[in-house]
Amino acid sequence: MSRSSEPTIETAAARARTPCSGCGVSVDPLRAARVRLISDRFHYFCSADCADDFSLPDDDMPESEPRRSTPTSDAAAPVQLRTPSFLRTPQARESTRPPFAETPSHTPTPSPSAAPAGPAKKPITHPTANVVGKSERWLITAQACGWIAIGLLLAEESTLLQSVRVAALLLGTLCYAVVGLFVERSSERRFAAVGVALCTLTSALLGGLLLAQRTEVSTVINFGATLLVASTGGALLLQRLFQPIDEQRQALRRWLSQPTTRVVGDQLERVPLEQLRPGEEIVVHAGETVVADVTVVAGKAEVLPWFNATAVHSVGPEHFVYAGSKLMSGQIRATVRWTGLDRHWERLTNDPMRRADLHSPLTALARKLALRGAPLLAFMAWLAGSSVSSTWVTHALVTLASLAALLGAGLDRLVGQHIHKAVLIALDRGIVFRSAAAFDAAGRVSTAVFCARGTLLLGEPELSSVEVSGKLTEDEVLALAAGAEQGQQSPLSIALMRAIRARGVAPDAVRSPQSDAGLGVTAIASNGKALVVGSRGLLLRERVSVARAEARITELEALGRTVVLVALGGHLVGLLGLQDGLRAGARAAVQHLLDANIEPVLLTGEARKSGEALGRTIDIEHLRPEVLPLERGREVERLKSGGAQVAVIGRSPTDEIALSAASVSIALPSVGTPNLDHDVEIATNEVQRAALALSLARQCRTKALYSIGIAAGGSVATVLATVAISAPIAFAPLGCLLFVMIAAVGTNSQSGDAGSLVTRADDAGDRA
Repeated sequence: MSRSSEPTIETAAARARTPCSGCGVSVDPLRAARVRLISDRFHYFCSADCADDFSLPDDDMPESEPRRSTPTSDAAAPVQLRTPSFLRTPQARESTRPPFAETPSHTPTPSPSAAPAGPAKKPITHPTANVVGKSERWLITAQACGWIAIGLLLAEESTLLQSVRVAALLLGTLCYAVVGLFVERSSERRFAAVGVALCTLTSALLGGLLLAQRTEVSTVINFGATLLVASTGGALLLQRLFQPIDEQRQALRRWLSQPTTRVVGDQLERVPLEQLRPGEEIVVHAGETVVADVTVVAGKAEVLPWFNATAVHSVGPEHFVYAGSKLMSGQIRATVRWTGLDRHWERLTNDPMRRADLHSPLTALARKLALRGAPLLAFMAWLAGSSVSSTWVTHALVTLASLAALLGAGLDRLVGQHIHKAVLIALDRGIVFRSAAAFDAAGRVSTAVFCARGTLLLGEPELSSVEVSGKLTEDEVLALAAGAEQGQQSPLSIALMRAIRARGVAPDAVRSPQSDAGLGVTAIASNGKALVVGSRGLLLRERVSVARAEARITELEALGRTVVLVALGGHLVGLLGLQDGLRAGARAAVQHLLDANIEPVLLTGEARKSGEALGRTIDIEHLRPEVLPLERGREVERLKSGGAQVAVIGRSPTDEIALSAASVSIALPSVGTPNLDHDVEIATNEVQRAALALSLARQCRTKALYSIGIAAGGSVATVLATVAISAPIAFAPLGCLLFVMIAAVGTNSQSGDAGSLVTRADDAGDRA
């Protein structure tokens, strides 16, 4: 074939380009800044501004029933897409090398969040809205029947009036029974079943009295009506408390259920979330949402690290990215770690087997209290009633009132809504709890340990001073220290390498370096003499005297600096002072703990004077200085041995020994971590969010216990007081409802606001 007939790379690339839909500039479809699917047509844009300003002409606006080339949706029929070259593995690039002249028939389908602002959005329907609406209508009808039966007490007593009241009571019980057909949550069905059972027993008792023509019929009707009003009123109250939580859960599920682009060999295919499996690779473009928990293997991007974040973070190879993150720019190729209900953001919100409001130890406590306390209360009320009345009908009503007081109070649902709300608030701030048990353990923490380096401190020390002793110059001392630390993956090594580059000094060619974690390095210098670089403890162990520099070391440590000593040939030749900056939010993190009555502890490998200087800066009085990394686990165990519930805030794998020994481990993000599933994970580097996790869990636990105490204690007191003073037993259900309302409204009045996740999750795609 002649040379002229072969397509060149330049002409092939030119044919593959397409004009920008906004300004007309030539754009490579694979590298377009924005891609949008409008009216069954792909539009490519050279920049985000062009995409934001773009609007369709009236003639091109989509019809109400858009025409499609095939009746099959994108989810049902995966689209084959060519992988961008920079995202392919080196082996794939070498083996395939597809020619640039091949223009792909399709390009990556943009996410729904990339839709233009021109066409109006379709209204979003909430699946739970219809269910809640139907059950609420039946509850209101049942309650209205109960109020009718109560209101007719004001009319003149007659057989017809009594029949109407009985009919209203039976109709209300029937409407209440229908509620169970419209609810999906097991706790709601159980709650409705308890109320229906109690109302049915009351109706059966009433029927028996009518057949026997007993005089207590009016008393039973009054009790049945108030019981129906109280049961349906409690159900309505708890349903209203859970409705915004359910809407937030559904919004989160919709946000995390978008299709994604999966890598299959050298091709890409658009697949729904349900087809994605752990271990597979996906490609995410700018403007799209990461729908699984993934580890980046290629590419770089700027992302919002969780679905409602406001600050942009940079990610690259080996970074872990949570589902719900949105790429603001760039492209990444990533390996799926968790998908479906195993994703961090789904575990405690939508997984029926792990939901926080159903499986928390506090919820189990409330459920056990109701199941075991109701028979005990019934027995106590029966004993109290025996001294004032011997009528078996009265005893039966007292027993029903006692059962309704605890079983019908919805204690587990009161506790569950506190827990679920707190979990949603935590997710709204990038805080992920591993399980309901981990959330409960975080609420019982009494001591929080900070691994200082990388949490309270930036973990990026800078060389602030070089002091010499003897004939060596500053550059020579610095070269010796850098040569010894060269090859070590530590903040000290990075700081020394940065310092010698700035001074134009070459590191000394040391031999046989031996690192001792937390102490320093011993080696042989290029002149053949023994070299020791590290802490005071290491030099003393190597029998190098530091007496003449003790005063200066103490002075530098009092300023909060890390002192690194350099000894050559058994003599101290210099010392280096390094200053690490305080992380933004460190003081706020400590204040969060102090406000929650949690004792902060500073765990550091620095000298005591340096630790005291840092502690004074951020108001931490409890210090554990000069603790080597390998000994930090034992130090945490010592704190636990005193009876404290200890949380450790650190980074993995640097602080893994301390984290693994903690009652509750809280991990800030680190590059290259295998993600060992700590009890609490933070999606951002802001240390105050780690402290907020403990404060939030503790506050939730306090409110949940208050709810149990007010609702259960008030209901028990109401039943016993009603029986003791011989008051009409019909007052007992209404009194119990009053205490449930106080528990629900009082403990929720000061709850944190998670924000409208429904609005923000639906509109998050418009943020760019």
